[in-house]
Amino acid sequence: MTDPDGSVLSQRLEAIARDTGLTDGVKKELIAALSAQAEAKAGREAEQTRFAAQHRRGRWSTPLAVALTGLITLSGNFAFYYWRADQAAVHQSAQADQDAANARQIAQANAEAERRLQRDKFEAEQNQAALSFQYEVIKSELAKRESPEARANALRFLVRVGILGEPLILSEIDTIIAEVQGGDADALPPVGGAGTEYSHDYSPCKDTRFIDRAGPMMVDRMRKVGGLDGIAISPDAPAWIAALRDVLADNGVCAPDQIGMVFAIAAIETSGFSRFEVTAEQARDIFERFYEGREGLASELYPEDGAVEKFRNRGLNMVFGRPNYEFLATALQRPELLDDPDLLARDPELSARAVVATYRRLGLFSRCPPGNCDVDHILRRTLGTTAMSGRVQDMIAAATRYLEEAQ
Repeated sequence: MTDPDGSVLSQRLEAIARDTGLTDGVKKELIAALSAQAEAKAGREAEQTRFAAQHRRGRWSTPLAVALTGLITLSGNFAFYYWRADQAAVHQSAQADQDAANARQIAQANAEAERRLQRDKFEAEQNQAALSFQYEVIKSELAKRESPEARANALRFLVRVGILGEPLILSEIDTIIAEVQGGDADALPPVGGAGTEYSHDYSPCKDTRFIDRAGPMMVDRMRKVGGLDGIAISPDAPAWIAALRDVLADNGVCAPDQIGMVFAIAAIETSGFSRFEVTAEQARDIFERFYEGREGLASELYPEDGAVEKFRNRGLNMVFGRPNYEFLATALQRPELLDDPDLLARDPELSARAVVATYRRLGLFSRCPPGNCDVDHILRRTLGTTAMSGRVQDMIAAATRYLEEAQ
């Protein structure tokens, strides 16, 4: 880029040098003056340039500029650290979620293990209590028989009425017979004992305030106090509960403690309304443990091939053995039960009617006047033991409180 002022100065100096009218001395003075003028101008321009640069630098050195620069720096630092904190929070949240999921899995596994333990403990307690009761019943009833034939008939009778749900092994029965000293030759008293002052009326409930409230919420409370809430309830339980409620209402079971008694025993029989039949494999296992090799007892309950699986435990009161199915087929006027015993596991109403028919056969409702149930007697005739009497009475009390809450 050319310098216009420098070009003009050069032209002037050249013109002075060529001018023949000027003396050399004058030419020197003019050239010196022009050179000084040019230097002065150049100095001024340099000073202006330096001042402009200083002014530009000075604008960024003012307090406002410094403050703005600091603010920008702080903002940048804040944004960076906020991003880092946010990333740390996201990571921490993800880790917390993973820890919570792991904790839930561990808790679920522990709960499942506890449920299995409680179920196994409950079933073992039931089996042990049943065996103890059967031992005492056999000793008591065989003491009234002198001859082996009479004692054998007594055993068959106890099996038929369901008291010997899982009979003792033959060696134990032989031990009992050896211990008995003989005794009364009178006929065995009817199951359920002598009559009581209370006579149950099987006509429908006139006052349905209590029976109408019997349902899943009542059963839930009973399961908790009875230690059965660790066993998962069946999704079909509401239908079975409703069927039992309706059949009880039709048969005059109207008082809170009567209702609670029937539901409590049904809850224990079905492991808290969790199942309404045993599998064929379970039935075979029961047979092998308690019946195999005992021809007298086994042939009474399971007289033909395949009867173990066919007449296995079913329903709200876990009916088992051909004699008991024969009784219900007659009592309920359902002869097809003998050909299709699974009806008791498929039809909640039929199963509920089987409960009432069994209680009626054993005279149990007459042992349960409103407000004064003979719980121990009823347990001996249904579960075969009084070992769980305290638990059952707690369940009855829970049901009674629930049924009376809204009254």
